[in-house]
Amino acid sequence: MDEYSWASAVGRIRVLEQRLLAEPEMRQFAESRSLQGALAALRDSLYGPYLEKLQDPGDFDQALEQALSDEYKMLMGMSPEPQAIMVFRARYDFHNLKVVARSNLLGMPWEEQAVSRMGNIIPGHVVELFAEEKSVTDPGQRYARGTAFLAGQPNIYVPNPTLASLVKGLLDAYDCVHAQDPLPSEPAAGLQMDADIDRAYYRWAAREIGRLGYGGLTMFFASEIDVLNLRMAVRAMRLGIPGALAGSLFLDGGRVEAQAVYGEYLNGLKGLKALYGRTPWADLAEEGVLLLERGGPLSGWERRSDNAFMGFLRKARYQALGPEPVFGYLYGRETEVRNLRVILSGKASGVLAQEILERLREPYV
Repeated sequence: MDEYSWASAVGRIRVLEQRLLAEPEMRQFAESRSLQGALAALRDSLYGPYLEKLQDPGDFDQALEQALSDEYKMLMGMSPEPQAIMVFRARYDFHNLKVVARSNLLGMPWEEQAVSRMGNIIPGHVVELFAEEKSVTDPGQRYARGTAFLAGQPNIYVPNPTLASLVKGLLDAYDCVHAQDPLPSEPAAGLQMDADIDRAYYRWAAREIGRLGYGGLTMFFASEIDVLNLRMAVRAMRLGIPGALAGSLFLDGGRVEAQAVYGEYLNGLKGLKALYGRTPWADLAEEGVLLLERGGPLSGWERRSDNAFMGFLRKARYQALGPEPVFGYLYGRETEVRNLRVILSGKASGVLAQEILERLREPYV
C-alpha cells in the first residue's frame, strides 16, 4: 500500500469533480419542457459531445454509457494501481454473469438490452466464455483457457494477472450458482441467484482489495454490504419469503454479520434498528420496519438509503491521499448518470417534472 502514489490522481480528481452536476442543474434538466429541451440543456456538460453524435435523441442511453465508459478508461489510466478501479468496475462483469446464468437457467438466449457494457470484459465475451468453458471440468485448465481466451479479445482493459483473477472469480460464481438447486418459488429463486453472484463478487473484491491493503476501500465495500443486506431484509419481508428460504439471501463481509441479519429476519425484524445501532444506517433500519408495519411503499425508503450511502461516501472528498477520492468520484459519476437516465426517460415518456425530481438520488457535489 502506498497512499502517496495516488497524490497525482487525487489532484486530477479535484479538477474533475468540478465537472459533476449539482442539484440545481439536475432540477433545471428535469424542469425542461421536453426531451429535446433537456438534451439541449446538457450541451455544455461532459455529456454534450456524446449526445450531439446521436442520430436519434431517444438513444440517449448509449451516449450516457459511452461517457461513463470513457471516464473509467481515463481513471484506470491515471491510477497508480488500476487494479483498484478494476475491482469496482467488475461489478458490471458479475452483473453480466447474472444475465448469462438466468438465461441458461430459463433455456433462453440472453437479451442484448439486459447486459452492461461498463465492465472490464465485453459482454459478448462473458457469454462466449461460459459457452466455451462449461464442458471443461478441470478447474486449472478452465481458468487458463478462460484467461487466454479473454486476453486474445480486443478492448480488454486489465493486465493479464488481474484478468486471471477476474476470470477465476466469474467461473467460481457460475459454478456456485449451478451447483445448487434454486429456491422453489418466484421471486425467491431470482433473488437467490442474484445473491449468490453478489456474494461471489464481494468475496472476490474483498480478497483483491485486501491484497492491495487499502483500509478505506475495505470499509467502502463493507458499508455497501450493510446497506444491501438491510434492503434485502426489508424487501424479502415485504415479499413474504419464508425464513427457511431467506438464509441464502444475505451477504457476508459487512460490519453487521449476515447471520445476525438473518436471525433478525426470523424474528420479524423488530430488533433491526438495534442490530444496526453502531452503523450510520440505524435510522434507515427503523424506518424500513415502520413501513413494513404500515404497508407503505418502499421506493422512497430505498431512495433515502441510496442518499444515506452517498452521504457516507462524500467523506472521501476530504481525503488528501489514497484511492478513496477516486472511488468517491466514480460513485458520484455513476449516480449522476443514473439520475440523467431517470430525467431523460421521464421526459421521453411525458412524466411530470415533480415526479421525476422525486425519483432522483442526491448528487455527489
